[in-house]
Amino acid sequence: MRKRVLIVDDNAEHCRIFQRAFEKKYSDPIADVKTALDGRDGWNIYVELKPDIVILDVMLPVENGWELCKKIRAKEEELKKRQEDLKPAIIIMVTAIGSNLNEISSPLHGADGYMDKPTDPEDLFRVIKRIESETV
Repeated sequence: MRKRVLIVDDNAEHCRIFQRAFEKKYSDPIADVKTALDGRDGWNIYVELKPDIVILDVMLPVENGWELCKKIRAKEEELKKRQEDLKPAIIIMVTAIGSNLNEISSPLHGADGYMDKPTDPEDLFRVIKRIESETV
């Protein structure tokens, strides 16, 4: 099954690193990986792509990652009420704000997981795998 992935980070290099890692990890079948550098573009891509996995930085221009996470969860609830078949995205907050704040704040805004920067893509894949196994 093709994975749809959205990476939202204001650092273009972080986006490229994660994008290449996801494309390599899910190369058979090929992943559909999109990136955005701010919260507004991230939202627009989310609406179009309806990703399976969303990687969000917290400190984003225009709209921060926590706001975007809440907005995504609200959209998923709206679609669920309309009985549209949409599996909720796995949302992981990846940020340099500090592990204590990230650990406390990410679940409050609807994230499934969190990681501190710098983040190794293999560590990120382990977190995704753990979350996928918990939601089966």
